[in-house]
Amino acid sequence: MQDDYEPYKDGAETDPLVEVKGAQYKVLRGGSWYVGPEYVRASERDRGGPGDRDPSIGFRCVGEFR
Repeated sequence: MQDDYEPYKDGAETDPLVEVKGAQYKVLRGGSWYVGPEYVRASERDRGGPGDRDPSIGFRCVGEFR
């Protein structure tokens, strides 16, 4: 969680670092073990605060088992 959360602006940008003075939220990307596969894409975007706790916040390990 590095980027501060703010709504998207008009126009295309390539990997901008968003820093908003006094921002309350950070950007959350992807999903967790709790959500369905349609929400694990990196394009899935939400917001969260430093103290937020929820089963939909986290990470999912992806790999191929052999």
